[in-house]
Formats: sequence, C-alpha cells, structure tokens
Amino acid sequence: MNLVAQRGFSPAFLRALARIPVDGATLSARSMRDGERIVVEDVPLDPGCAAILNHAQDEGFRAVVATPLLTADGAVVGVCSAHFRAPHQPSDAELRRLDLYLRQATDFIQRCANEQALHEADRRKNEFLATLAHELRNPLAPIRYAAATFQVANTPVSHQKQAAQVMERQIAHMSRLLDDLLDVSRISHGTIVLRRQNVDFGAIVAAALETARPIVDAKRHRLTIDVPSTPLPLDADPVRLAQVFSNLLINAAKYTPPGGNLTFSARRDGPDLVVAVRDNGIGIARDMMPQLFNLFSQARSALPHSEGGLGIGLALVKGLIALHGGSVEAHSDGAGLGSEFRVRLALPNALAPVAPEAIAAAARRAPLRLMVVDDNRDAADTCVMLLGSLGHDARAAYDGTRALALATDFEPDVMLLDITMPDMDGYELARRIRETAWGRRTVLVAVTGWGQDQDRQRAVGAGFDHHLTKPVELAPLEAVLQSVWAGRAAPQDAVV
Repeated sequence: MNLVAQRGFSPAFLRALARIPVDGATLSARSMRDGERIVVEDVPLDPGCAAILNHAQDEGFRAVVATPLLTADGAVVGVCSAHFRAPHQPSDAELRRLDLYLRQATDFIQRCANEQALHEADRRKNEFLATLAHELRNPLAPIRYAAATFQVANTPVSHQKQAAQVMERQIAHMSRLLDDLLDVSRISHGTIVLRRQNVDFGAIVAAALETARPIVDAKRHRLTIDVPSTPLPLDADPVRLAQVFSNLLINAAKYTPPGGNLTFSARRDGPDLVVAVRDNGIGIARDMMPQLFNLFSQARSALPHSEGGLGIGLALVKGLIALHGGSVEAHSDGAGLGSEFRVRLALPNALAPVAPEAIAAAARRAPLRLMVVDDNRDAADTCVMLLGSLGHDARAAYDGTRALALATDFEPDVMLLDITMPDMDGYELARRIRETAWGRRTVLVAVTGWGQDQDRQRAVGAGFDHHLTKPVELAPLEAVLQSVWAGRAAPQDAVV
C-alpha cells in the first residue's frame, strides 16, 4: 500500500510511511485488511496503538480515524486516515460527511483505473494488430518467391524441390498462427472441448519434439531430454498436450541466444506428473511475472531476442492445462538468468495399456476414386494434383450442381467438399449426395475455414464423415484415406 496523498506531515514521517505493508500493524493497514473503519479517540490510551505511539508523539497527533475506500461491490481500493492533534470523538454528522467525501474519492479512483485499463487494452490491441500483420506478412515473401521459381523456365529440379519445401514450411507456420488464435478464442469463450483418451506420455513428448525440433536445431541449442523410460499412461487429449509442450519448447528456444542449453524433464511427484522446460536464456524480469500468462503479453526487453510470435503462446498453455485440471507456473532468477516453466498434471489411478494407432497400422490398398469440390479453382486443381501424385484417381468440380452431376457417373469413394460455395453450400450438397444410392456409401469430408466445435457438429448433422480445417495438411488427409482403406469411416465417431 503506497502513500499517494497527504497534508500536514513532516518529511521524516512521510519517508517512514511512504509504503505501508498491508499485513502491518498500522491503523491504515488494519482498516484496509478488515474493510472497516477504525476510530481511536486517544492514541496513548489505546492498547492497540503501541506500534504507532512513537509516530504519534513525534508528529503530535492524539486521535485517528482510518476509513477504508470501498467500491459499490465492497472491494477495498485504499484507505483514508484523518489525524487530530487532541483527543477527539467524531460525531455522527462528521462521519457521514467523511463518508460522502470518500465515496466521491472512490468513484474518482475507479474512474481513473477504468480509463487506465481502457488505454492499456487499446495499446495492447494496437500492438497486437501490428504484430499480427507483421507475422502474417513474413511468410508471404518466401511463398511468393518460391512460387515465382516454378514460373521460371529451366529451373533446376533441386531448386524446385527447395522452393516447395519453403512453401510447405511457411504455410505450416501461418496455419499454426491462425490455429493458436482460434484456440485462444475458444478457451476464452469456453467452447473448446478436449478429446481425452488413454495415451502414453512418451507419444505426447515425441509429437511435441517433432514440432519444436526445427527451431531448436536452427538455433543450434543443446536439448536434453530426461523423462521416464517406462510407459506412463495419461487420460488426456494428446494433441492439446503436445501443443502445450511444443509451445514451451519453442518459447525456450526463441528466447535463448544461439548455442544455448534447453532441458525437457518429467518426473512423478506423488499422484502427479511434473514436466519442466528449462533454458539458460534471457530470463524473466520480476515486473513481467504477473502478466506472463496474459493474452498478447510479450516482454519488450525480450522482443529483440525472439523469432516473432503473437504473444498468445503462454496464455494458450495456461488455458489448455487448466482444461486438463492441471497448473503451470514460471520461475526465473531475473533478466539474463534463464527461466523454467513447470506443468503439473494429475496421474490417473489405473488405465488399460495404450492401444496402438489404428490408422497408422492400416495398410495401403488400391487407389481410391476421389472428387474435390471447391469454387476456388486453384485450391481444387492443386488438391487434385496432389491426390493424383499419391496414386489416386482424382477429379475436380467448381460448384455444387456440377459436382452432383459428375459424381453420379463417377461414384467417388471420397468427396472433399468446400462448405462456402455460391450456388449450393457444402451442407446442402452433402444432404443431396446422401439421398442417392451411391452417395450413401461415399465418405464425405468437409474442407472449410470454419473450425469451431459447432461447425464440426453441423457437419456431422449434414452427413459428413470427417471435418478438416483449411489449409489442410497432408498428414490428416492421408489419415482419412487410411481409415477408408481400413473400412472404418463410421459417421458417428470419425469426425476429426
């Protein structure tokens, strides 16, 4: 509690009470703790005033009235102390007048605090929008250069291959940015749903390392892994937990100078699993700690050392861990002294052995007949090219009416349908397909930029078997095709 306004006190007194501990023995501290007025009519005669007796004698006051500043909902925002040079018992009229003044003071304090909060929120919003524009523009330059490479005659195959790899990396980076934004929004609105399953911790670690490895290697960090060698089953959403640990590893890599030391460790602590990510990087300043897990929070001193980002990674980590019933905390001895993030998760009492991945075990079979329906011709044609390169018989249609006519003759095994099309949206097209004899056995995949849980449920209601969010990566698409080969494309449990 800081002294912000006073009148009539000596400099020595003000220096002694410039900052008053809330847990202290002064009348102001007691009034603020209890949220009640304290009236001392004569300090020397009051046994509860021993801690301030010397101050009273030095300053020459005998009576004190300490009144907390209370908001309309009862929160204490400060305290006002009135001191009298002679013993004094305030009258009811004096106390009512004091309360009137203090209510006005409290309203003013709240208004100032609200205005400051609005200014801070506006500043953070503007900084975030500027950062978002910067982060989304960054990948566009290499994508444009790589695309131009394919238009140059006689470009060596090695250059084309390198350009394709650049495009794949940058598109994946943009996808992660957008996915993080959507995930934070879902957590904030309480719409994100965990897909828990019996999963081995080792598989989660492997997935997290695969995601984080490129930036760790690019900065030449030494990464030490110290996790139990025996299987450690968890009841968790493996995708979300891998996202948590990869975010922490990427954060550590970004804020550690090249050639640093990173450690990923895990241990049992009674009924809990404790996972720690440590680094010897730039550390965390003390004043940054309280806002570390806030949205769009990125320490200014850290920005020159980072590899970019939206400042939402740690907020996402906290939200996902909270959904799992766990906790996350940060530790640092200060700027330049490294940091440690510690995640604590409850271990289940007993779980059955972890089942192997069914899709990964499904063997490749005969080529499939595939149809891609999208009013974006470039998207449809390039997807057909990709599927054709995988050995499938793939065809494109650019609107729902034409797609229905072509599919009646083609009878595809799988149809990838865009949702937002001008003549007939993907939901209506899916319903019409399901009304045909051939369409009842066709696997329908919704391919859309709408990726929230209600969008997935709407897709199921329209007859879709799977739901993939744009831009679709090859791995989930191949997983869908593997499930078709394996004969496991049941609509009630196949939405991914």
